[in-house]
Amino acid sequence: PPNGTVDVTPSQTTTYNVTVTDANGCVGEASITIVVNPNPMVDADADRTTICAGETANLSATGSEGQAPYTFAWSNGFSGANQSVSPTTTTTYTVTVTDSNGCMGNDSITIEVNPKPEVSIISDKGTICLGDSAIITTSATGGTAPYTFIWDNGITGSPQVVRPTQTTTYAVTVTDANGCMDTSMVTVTVTPGLDVSISASAGDSTLCEGETATLTVGVGSGGVEPYTYMWDNGL
Repeated sequence: PPNGTVDVTPSQTTTYNVTVTDANGCVGEASITIVVNPNPMVDADADRTTICAGETANLSATGSEGQAPYTFAWSNGFSGANQSVSPTTTTTYTVTVTDSNGCMGNDSITIEVNPKPEVSIISDKGTICLGDSAIITTSATGGTAPYTFIWDNGITGSPQVVRPTQTTTYAVTVTDANGCMDTSMVTVTVTPGLDVSISASAGDSTLCEGETATLTVGVGSGGVEPYTYMWDNGL
């Protein structure tokens, strides 16, 4: 070119020679070698590429070719070859590697996030008397149907009729089609049975015909007032 300038983009180390001839036919030569350093290669990986919301994935990156040592910069601002992430939605992470020559390469990896299901558990009675029963019902929303319910005490299905002999907490874990889980609990409080006694006036339950006895009902500790009384003979 008239101004003696050219742009070159060699893909490998290349030597360029130039011959210059002036108006008098005089000739001069020169050469220059452009050294091309290869861009490093980077491989982004994860211990798992699909997680449930709230879980963690471990990302890693390795560099090759180029000129070690390498530095790694991730799109989420983290630096270093390894990191743990807990995205709330499906997210793509890009890592850029720079070698000691300043040459760069990049790779990306996507972590898919599945929403967790939500399970609810309710009892028709929060408190029962000893010997009574309660009905526990569960339901699930969110996540991906179908759902599987597992109880901590080995019962299955819903609703459940339970007859605990003492205050008991029941827990149920729901697992959706993606393996995502949630747990909920409900407590059924058991009150002890009443300790009831009957006493006759003057401490004597034996009387003569025509006499009157006064019967008094006593209720021991553990009950909750007020009480109602029902006699088998209509009193």
